[in-house]
Parts: sequence; C-alpha cells; structure tokens
Amino acid sequence: LAKALELPGLRLQRLCLAGNGFDGTDMQLIVAALKVGGSRLLELDLDSNRFGVTWKGSEVRSLAELLWRSPADSAYNLRLLELCDNSLDDCAVALLAEGVRQASGLELLRLSRNSITDRGASCLA
Repeated sequence: LAKALELPGLRLQRLCLAGNGFDGTDMQLIVAALKVGGSRLLELDLDSNRFGVTWKGSEVRSLAELLWRSPADSAYNLRLLELCDNSLDDCAVALLAEGVRQASGLELLRLSRNSITDRGASCLA
C-alpha cells in the first residue's frame, strides 16, 4: 500500500483505511508515503485500527506533520481526519494537537471511542 501511495501520478482525494488493524508503525509508513506521493487528500479515515495500542511519539508526530503543512501545499490540506476507535490516549492527543492547531483546512476531526479524558480534550482547545 505504501508503495502505491508514493506514486506521483496518484490523485486520491479520499482514503479510507478503517478497520485494517494497522498499528503505529504501519501508520508511519502510510503517512511517509502520502508525503512523497501525488495525492491531494481531503479526507483520511483511519477509524478502528490499533494506533493507540502501539503508537510512539514519532509516529503520532508524523501524522501531526501531515496536518501542519502550509496552506499553499494542497497535498496536505486535509478537511476531515477520522481517528475513532483507535485506543488513543491523552498523550497521543497532546502530540496530535499541535498539528490540529496549525491545520488551516481541517474542518472535522473525529476522535470518538478512544481513551481521551478532559485533560486530552483540553490540549485540542
């Protein structure tokens, strides 16, 4: 999958990878491929995977970087990011929050069915 996402001629706008059992390492490979590929993603659905179970700081930061690219770089102008049911906790959300704050095009972030408390939610405020 990562090799296909690296193709310069690929013009995906929506990518749904929900329910595939991906862990943090898998996600880091996917995000790295999206950064070099030709897709101009507007919507990324990563619901119901296993990110929070194994994610390390560098893996969460790689996803945050996908959000904080400049508005002129339309390849990184996500409008929708779905991360529901991934066992994400407050620490993961705190790392993701920086990318969310800088994401000029992000309109909807879905984080339901995770392990986020008020502390994690306050990082997103």
